[in-house]
Amino acid sequence: MVKLQVFETPTAIKHAPGAVENLADEARRLEGRKPLLVTDQGVVKAGLLDRIVGSLEKEKITFGLFDRVVGNPPVELVGSNLGLGDLEGVAYAVRLCDELGMDSMSTGGVIGFATEALEKGAITTSDLGGLDLKFGDRSSVIELVKMIASRENPLARLLGEGVKRASEQIPGTEEYAVHIKDLESPAWGPRGAPGMGLALMTADRGGCHQRAFPILYEVGGELWEDREIKRLETRGKAELVTDLQNYLAALDTLVKCDFAQYGITKKTYLEMLSSAIGREYSLDDLMRLGERVWNMVRLFNVREGFSRKDDHLPPRFVKESLPDGPAAGHRITEEDMEVMLDEYYKVRGWDGQGRPSQRKLEELGLERLQVPLKT
Repeated sequence: MVKLQVFETPTAIKHAPGAVENLADEARRLEGRKPLLVTDQGVVKAGLLDRIVGSLEKEKITFGLFDRVVGNPPVELVGSNLGLGDLEGVAYAVRLCDELGMDSMSTGGVIGFATEALEKGAITTSDLGGLDLKFGDRSSVIELVKMIASRENPLARLLGEGVKRASEQIPGTEEYAVHIKDLESPAWGPRGAPGMGLALMTADRGGCHQRAFPILYEVGGELWEDREIKRLETRGKAELVTDLQNYLAALDTLVKCDFAQYGITKKTYLEMLSSAIGREYSLDDLMRLGERVWNMVRLFNVREGFSRKDDHLPPRFVKESLPDGPAAGHRITEEDMEVMLDEYYKVRGWDGQGRPSQRKLEELGLERLQVPLKT
């Protein structure tokens, strides 16, 4: 069976045998009147687009083609987050971030924050050096990217420090400062997927979607351990999130491409790892490795002062319900967060403040490490 896996806005990617041949049927299923093929010149020149075009033409499906994309743009934060529907403009903004040494996802987050701050009167166009920043305005977004990179004025310098620090210095903006542990939130909002919320809350470096991606199971329909995951349930998500965090932490030790984890099975990873190290490596071995990594990183964070209070979503996800869509009216309440954290800490073998227990460390062969006495 072909499996649908959602990677980035606005694409949904199929990567199983028969995916190309079934493309026309998939377009009809999604009620797409005119599919848009988005690719780059490398794919076109290599002839890799021909089969897809042929498949659609055979079924008399009318389609559009955009073939000027740069490699792997994170279009969510510099695109839909800023109201930009201009793919060429989005691609240019992302490339500009890359060339200037800026993370495009955090840049998109901080520009979105600044745009809302301007709309609500917390900052002025004068603060921005006369720039009339607007959602959906390609030129003003690109100009602010350059201003932040060059630290052109006091506000640009402050925005370059990220959403958290900017909101601390700009009164009245805390309610729409979307970050977790000082890292701007990624594109996958958790209000319609509580497990994704728990993954973001507990990620070691803040709002990171690369530590666990349960939204594949909550929204994408994937089965986890042969079980269907109920999308809007808050209870029962801790086991899923913990399992994904352990698995991905283990895979990170292999120094592989993050996107490869969606197309390579656990069995294949184990075969490659066993061949590389010269002994049989089981799935239990791999998961234990990931759990050891996760607990060591948590000890580091606890030592640095992080605790339960930091495993928290920003106000926008907690106080504001989704206005429309399949999960309209949903949000993650304070109670939801407390329930999920209690479950998560219990599954992890941590105490109520999120500190690994000595028993858990001994179980993982990490008894030489000490749990900080206080946070």
